[in-house]
Amino acid sequence: MQPVKHEPLILALDGHDGAGKTTLARRLAEELDAPYVYPFTGSQGSRILTAAEAGEHEESQTIALHLLRQACDRNPHPILVFDRHWMTVFTLLPEAFWEEWQPLPATTLCWADLDTTLERLGARDEKAMPQSWHRYYIDLYLRLAERFSINVLETHRMTEDEAAERVLLWARDKIGRHG
Repeated sequence: MQPVKHEPLILALDGHDGAGKTTLARRLAEELDAPYVYPFTGSQGSRILTAAEAGEHEESQTIALHLLRQACDRNPHPILVFDRHWMTVFTLLPEAFWEEWQPLPATTLCWADLDTTLERLGARDEKAMPQSWHRYYIDLYLRLAERFSINVLETHRMTEDEAAERVLLWARDKIGRHG
């Protein structure tokens, strides 16, 4: 008989660009001595977006799920801190594809208003997207959080240290419930 594989507790920080999720996910991983996982990076992450934009939703989902499983397999630790997870994918896929993602991992939405998002992104050396594009995703993430009763951390209303403390309290609660 094969031993039962214990699934890690996934703590996902998700949200639109510039919301603070990467900073907070890294700080949380360090505080918990857990791996920081950024699954949708590089060319594979780009393939998820490209497939979704082309209407190839099944391919987009297959790639995303594969990257998440691969990240878990590469990090055999009881707790994993993800910088992006299901919420990012749900912003790209029609609702008909969401069932395969259940149960959803513990997630906090890092969220910032449009002005703060644009200010934060303006400090980066990245291709600028139109305000309407950012507004669409900011609103979509918030609607997903409301629909799935996800913890929302309004990062534009607090310092980085305050946000990090709140994320840590949230994570400790999830760890305690995970047993």
